[in-house]
Amino acid sequence: MNETLGTNETQPVADVTIVLESTGDTPGQILSTTKRILNTAHSIGKESVQVIASIHIGSMVADYKRWTAEYDQIQLETPNLTILGVDEGNQWTHAYSYLFPIKTVAYNGSGQRIIVEMDGGGGHLPEEIPGFLFDPKKTSVALSTRFAKGGKNLATPQRKAVSYLGTLATNVLAIPPTFQYPWIWVTDGTSGFESFSAGIIRTLFNIVPIESFICVQKGAPFHLYQTEMRAYLLAILSASKKDGLIEIPITYGKEKKVSNLPPRYVLQSALQFPHIRKNVLAIFETLK
Repeated sequence: MNETLGTNETQPVADVTIVLESTGDTPGQILSTTKRILNTAHSIGKESVQVIASIHIGSMVADYKRWTAEYDQIQLETPNLTILGVDEGNQWTHAYSYLFPIKTVAYNGSGQRIIVEMDGGGGHLPEEIPGFLFDPKKTSVALSTRFAKGGKNLATPQRKAVSYLGTLATNVLAIPPTFQYPWIWVTDGTSGFESFSAGIIRTLFNIVPIESFICVQKGAPFHLYQTEMRAYLLAILSASKKDGLIEIPITYGKEKKVSNLPPRYVLQSALQFPHIRKNVLAIFETLK
């Protein structure tokens, strides 16, 4: 069951939708982040912006029930905000709450609609959103980078090392099966701040449905979400022979304490790479 609180689901489709991964965030944190997003959008003349705060109910059942009245209240006070509680009945991992709202938005409205996905808990800065609002006639994907000029990664040394290795893995997983396709690679393969056209998301989910993502499989590391999304999007761009990618430098971890990942968790992620490669090859085969 996926539960949309309040009545904001009836709002008109916006040309830009911000999907916040807000699991664990208090109502006050969600409201504060939303206000910063809307203020940033207003400063650049973007008034038609919708914010969806996605919450994985299974990770916070007690808090979710306790805060329901507050969730409803802040939605009434903020017409551009919808709080979406994603309850997959413990069938999938936390990553399902990342993907479900992105799919929901992508299949409604224009294929040129822009969807921005970001951390709602302080890992990403709302003031950096303007860089991700690309021209959908020229670009299909904007990916954040902490490693190119202008980017900063304030995580722990271990998390930085994991991010570098994950970036290498993402680029290797996205290598085309033949030389007829361009090899499109990125400087950061594990960051979660990104934007897409609704059209490219539809293409992705038509080939690799949410349920086929490795990161959503019960027992799998949900952090693989970023690696999967980037590898699959790079494969779509390569198979389509389109130069529709831009990278946006960001600062990560300025407002959030980032802890180390357990070594076992990192190894568990690496063991899933063959399955991701299988989905990458399916994308090339479908779009050839």
